[in-house]
Amino acid sequence: MTQNMIKAHARFVRYSPYKLRPLVDVIRGKSAEYALQWLGAHKVQGRWSATYATRRAKPIVKVLASAVANAQNRDPLAQPMSLKIADIRVDEGPTLRYFKPTARGSASPQRKRFCHISVSLNAIAAPKKAAVAAQGTEKKEKTKKTATKSRSSKKDVKGS
Repeated sequence: MTQNMIKAHARFVRYSPYKLRPLVDVIRGKSAEYALQWLGAHKVQGRWSATYATRRAKPIVKVLASAVANAQNRDPLAQPMSLKIADIRVDEGPTLRYFKPTARGSASPQRKRFCHISVSLNAIAAPKKAAVAAQGTEKKEKTKKTATKSRSSKKDVKGS
């Protein structure tokens, strides 16, 4: 991990990790702005809130918004569109086990699962236009050289 990583954690979230992982898998590797939009987040009175069809998105939005706020605290010019989700994990937390009474005097075990959510963001470095333009001209020169070589080899074949 590099020094430029911005991190945020939420521990002991009262959702099963099995139910949060599918949401997290979709936004892994995407920009923070895209992830917040996909989860249906919008700002209400300066705070992020989730409007996604499921309530499960709410803790993920809170952690992601916290990571973006951490980035803006470190660098005031940082924007969500310039941040990429380098790593997002939903790890298993403790499990509350208890027994619930069922029919005919028996009991069935119940499990309430908790999870830990951790997010790491990286700043996206925009490529310089001059470097991109230089790469484009090199490719054009290479294609011209290969084209002239193939023409000269055809002339040699015809001449013999």
